Amino acid sequence: MAVETPFRRKNGAMALFDPARATDSSAVLSEVVLRAIFSDTSADAVSVALINQLVGQFPVRRVSLGIRRSGSTVLMAVSDQMKLDTRRSLPQLITAALTETLDADAPIEFSDTQEVESEAEQIVTHPAHAELCKVSTGNRLMSFSLEAKHHRYALLLEYPNDVLPAADLSAGMSELVKPSIAVLDVLVHQERSFMQAIHQRSRRFIHALSRGALSTRQSLAFAGLILLALSFVFPVTAKVTSRASIVAADSQLIVAPQNGFVQSATLRAGDAVRSGDLLATLDNRDLRLTADKWQSEAQQNEQAQAQALASRDRIELGRLRADRARIDAELALVDRQLLRAELRAPFDGIITEGDLSQSLGAAVEQGEKLFTVAKTADYRLELNVDEHDVALINKGQTLGVRLSSAPGTALEATIEELLPVAQSEAGVSTFRVQAELVSPPAFLRPGMEGIAKIDVGRRTAADVYTRKLRNGLRLWAWKLGLL
Repeated sequence: MAVETPFRRKNGAMALFDPARATDSSAVLSEVVLRAIFSDTSADAVSVALINQLVGQFPVRRVSLGIRRSGSTVLMAVSDQMKLDTRRSLPQLITAALTETLDADAPIEFSDTQEVESEAEQIVTHPAHAELCKVSTGNRLMSFSLEAKHHRYALLLEYPNDVLPAADLSAGMSELVKPSIAVLDVLVHQERSFMQAIHQRSRRFIHALSRGALSTRQSLAFAGLILLALSFVFPVTAKVTSRASIVAADSQLIVAPQNGFVQSATLRAGDAVRSGDLLATLDNRDLRLTADKWQSEAQQNEQAQAQALASRDRIELGRLRADRARIDAELALVDRQLLRAELRAPFDGIITEGDLSQSLGAAVEQGEKLFTVAKTADYRLELNVDEHDVALINKGQTLGVRLSSAPGTALEATIEELLPVAQSEAGVSTFRVQAELVSPPAFLRPGMEGIAKIDVGRRTAADVYTRKLRNGLRLWAWKLGLL
């Protein structure tokens, strides 16, 4: 597409920069940029295609493109050069000129044919432009900067002295390349490294903070940074959380004294009992028959002893007396079995396990567990502490407890003992820790459960909230042989 340029020769008519023609030129540049993206998606290739198109489209000798990145100027591309050797003097001089452009508030125009006073002033203000103009004899220089979404760019145009630019060239050229620079800016932003992204975000944040123009997102990020910094300074109370349950300080099992059958059951789990209260009875009919049998043999023995005493048969009398001792022992055993057939509470307390009301007539075996009675006068707290936290637990530490049945009531306790026995539940190893309750309330019952928080000292917030993560990483590193 042929596009008139905003230049004229010295002997020709001045061509002003027409916005309609600028739009056509911008479309041509955008088309070139898109073709470059489809062929090579790198930002360097797109920038070379852009400035080469500018050289081919306008009567300029050379076009250079720079970018402000991480506070410094980077020379991205120079027309008609695929590779740049930034160690050479010319690229360094061009980079210095682009830096002056990025630092300036307005476009810069420089020519070695300017008036002496104007040239001296320009040399002082823009020394890199003056040096570049001196190196490239017969050149005019024009440079301007463009602000994109993510970066700031600078374009440096070098054209012969016999070509006079239009008065509005810098503004027109800026509008001309702005769409292409916007596409290039997206590619540069996508190609940035992780450290460059962090540096760029930091600079933007510091700039916004210095101007007091933080967005809501930046304000939240700033508050988070402040809290993070404070977490490494100020100590907090470290606590270990564990499951807790109320258990009786003393409990007793009631087992079947002999084989038999359940005859009656008057109480069950949850009932309060007093010492000697009848819990249940076993069928004792066979025992009573046995007792009657031995009573009958005792009477017969008494009669036989009377006859032996009357006949003065000492041998028979001795045998009968020994037999009576055996009969008395059998009677005592049966009486004891009859007495134990009545299951009674050993002390004042509450039945925590056992219900024979639905098992009347059922057979029981000697030693079978029937009831558990716990004292209600004294309770203790039992904790299940995770093995990752057990190293922090020591005797005498204080803790707070809230039970599921009374979450509004905070209980206090003191660690008494750490049992050196691990138990596994759902694949997690825990250790039992016993604690003594301070001023236990009257509503406590064995079996109540809740959550306990053990005070294990004061540490920085960062240490408290990252301890499990750090320990997990140490174990992982040890497993891989990194430690």
